[in-house]
Amino acid sequence: FGSVVVFELYEDFTATTYNVFTLCLALPYILQPFLLPSAFDQSPDASRPLMERYSFKANVWLATYSFIGNYWYTHYFYSVLKASYTC
Repeated sequence: FGSVVVFELYEDFTATTYNVFTLCLALPYILQPFLLPSAFDQSPDASRPLMERYSFKANVWLATYSFIGNYWYTHYFYSVLKASYTC
């Protein structure tokens, strides 16, 4: 991520490039509860079922909060606060 910012690679990104880039950034955090529940260390999460692992619960919370923020608060920002894009 740092190299994209430092070298200003984002200037040439398209919508597809942004989506692929951010998916690649998020993939390790999404797959960690499934593939490496102990995160390379002895952890109680390794012996827990998937639904009881803290990393899985954190991912579910983040997904829920992100959906609410993107869906509800975008409407609030533009409708209630009367925000708009300007050129």
